[in-house]
Amino acid sequence: RSLAVISSTQSMATYLAIDKGYFRDAGLNVRTEEIATSANAMAMVATNKVQVAEGGFAVSYFNAVSQGLPVIMALERGSTPIFHGLIIRPDLKDQIKSIKDLKGRSVALGAPATILTYEIGKVLETAGLRFSDIEVKYIPFDSMAPALVNKSVDAVLGVPPYGSLIVEGGMGHQLLDPDDYVRPTPYGTNAYFANTDWLRDRPEIAKKLFVALARGAQIGRAHV
Repeated sequence: RSLAVISSTQSMATYLAIDKGYFRDAGLNVRTEEIATSANAMAMVATNKVQVAEGGFAVSYFNAVSQGLPVIMALERGSTPIFHGLIIRPDLKDQIKSIKDLKGRSVALGAPATILTYEIGKVLETAGLRFSDIEVKYIPFDSMAPALVNKSVDAVLGVPPYGSLIVEGGMGHQLLDPDDYVRPTPYGTNAYFANTDWLRDRPEIAKKLFVALARGAQIGRAHV
């Protein structure tokens, strides 16, 4: 079975299920396909190219449901705190000291119309700013460090482990943790999205897959 997954700390449960052999123990041969965000994978799930995709909530999921496509949120994956970081270029440290200083600045997000859009909007809201007050650029998470280094953007909304690696490598300075600003909390951020035709036709296999993923999440919580 195919599982689309984002290469980030948020996908720990999936990687642990693979590493610990939970899929193998369940008699499953699971093939993973790396994606940038779940928004990019919804069409893949709807056409059964992959049976399950893991990632953050995105408008594409709700659009798929409203259009009657065979997609469903099968299992909630995570909620706040999410340990994201709003990171600015080191050379702008003395110029961008607060949220209001982001006005007119370029900020990179991983993809449009995702949970990150909500997150940055709520952060800006605390300083009386709107989404339209910043210049948004969409850059894959693993390309955010180079974008800061070559000054393509002023700031990025990084996710673990990429955000931490940027800060530890001196390529960026963390301005704030969105978890300290977004309200109300907790709010759901990640989920497993599945093809409903596959769920109907292969219920036992689907059950084994999600039990293995849940086992991975249980191990992950124990190590956080």
